[in-house]
Amino acid sequence: MPPREPAGPVAGSEGGDRPTLRFSGLPARVQALLPRDPQTLADAKLSLQVDGETVAVPAIALAAGPGHAAVRLVPALPLPAGSYRGRLVAGGQAWDAEIEVAAEARARAYPGQLRLSGAGGGTLDVEVDLVNVGNVPVEIRPAYAVPLEQAGVLDRAIVAGLTSQEGGVQRWGAAADAVAASQSGVARLAVRDGAGP
Repeated sequence: MPPREPAGPVAGSEGGDRPTLRFSGLPARVQALLPRDPQTLADAKLSLQVDGETVAVPAIALAAGPGHAAVRLVPALPLPAGSYRGRLVAGGQAWDAEIEVAAEARARAYPGQLRLSGAGGGTLDVEVDLVNVGNVPVEIRPAYAVPLEQAGVLDRAIVAGLTSQEGGVQRWGAAADAVAASQSGVARLAVRDGAGP
C-alpha cells in the first residue's frame, strides 16, 4: 500500500453540509479533518465493518485551526490494513466515512532491556518474547545486531550535563559525550526458535 498523509481532507458531499469524511493513516494515527469546533465532537464514535462485524471505535477530536478538528480514531486493537466504510456520530450529527488504514509491520521485544554480564567473545543465553503490535505479519530474522551499553548510562549523562563547566548548549555536548563513552560495542543476537514470517 502506498504511503498516505496522516490526515485525509474532507471531500465529497452527501446530504448538503454532511461531507463524506476521508480517514487515513497508520493504525495508531488514523484521522480525518472535519470543519467543526472540536468541543462539539467530544462524544465522537465511529462504527465500521471489520471482517463482517460492526465495530464501534472511539475517537478524539483535536483542534486543527479555527473552526476545524482533526478526528483521530483510538481503537483498542490495531485495525487491520485495508479500506473500510463507516459512519461517524458526534454531537447529535452523523457523517459517512471512508477509512484507509495503512500497513504497519512492528514488533515489540519483552523485556525491552536486558542487564547482562559476560566476557568478550562469549555466548549468553537469554529469553526474549517478540509480540506483533502492528497490523500485518512481521518476519523475524534469524539474527540481529544489538547495541551494548553500560548500565546507568542515562543517569551518568544527566550528571555529566548538569556538572559540566560549560554553559548553555555545551552542556548537551557533555551529556552526549557521556552516552558515547558508555557504549560497549555491538553483539549478535541469534534467534534459535521462532524465526520466519
